[in-house]
Amino acid sequence: MPKEQDIEKLEQLPLRERNHDYSWENDDYWGKDFPYRRMQRWIKSCKGRNIDEVISEYMHAKWVPIHHRFINQLRRHIELDTFMKDGVVHYYDKYMSIFRDRAPYTLAENGVNDCVYVHPTTRLVCVYKAPTRKSWQKEEQGKLAKRVRILGDYHQLYKIEGIWYEVKAKPLPPMPVASIGLSVYHSMYERCGPKDIIMEGGRSYSLKDTDPFVKITLKRQLNSKELKKYGLTNDKK
Repeated sequence: MPKEQDIEKLEQLPLRERNHDYSWENDDYWGKDFPYRRMQRWIKSCKGRNIDEVISEYMHAKWVPIHHRFINQLRRHIELDTFMKDGVVHYYDKYMSIFRDRAPYTLAENGVNDCVYVHPTTRLVCVYKAPTRKSWQKEEQGKLAKRVRILGDYHQLYKIEGIWYEVKAKPLPPMPVASIGLSVYHSMYERCGPKDIIMEGGRSYSLKDTDPFVKITLKRQLNSKELKKYGLTNDKK
């Protein structure tokens, strides 16, 4: 029989019970004991070494828990499945390597992340440094400047088949959604923001549904003086 408690003592018990700590840090999960930060430092320090030596050192590293000393754990941190195609290093993503019908990636397609990989020819560990956001934006601006120069709202210079043109456009008045003539707008005109490329209307990543339909009002070839003024040249045919 459980011992009965005095009613007066029951009134002294706390009204709320202390919650347990269910934070992520105190959870048990596979890999919790793996030294990820040390692993990243060690992997990058292996640059220029033969992959066979790196694998051997990893398998015998005392700082790696013994149940993590296997090749698939190393594969999580370095791209081992690489090959050369058209003079460019390609690899199958480490998480999707079992699907051989999936298209391989190039190092540049790795996005904004650095990539440690094994060179398929030399078998040396290499580190691909992804471009920073600033350098990527500068590169994109450089590519854009080869075909378009923005002078103002709906006013720009645009290169067509090697020839530079001045292009202007004007926003069309809004059309009621219920109007039958709305289909005419869709078939004849494109939506375009003030700084979007007029001649490529509807293709800009920044295009919004609120951007108006525009009509091109000017398209003329630049003369030699204008080309010199803007520092442009037409391609020789």
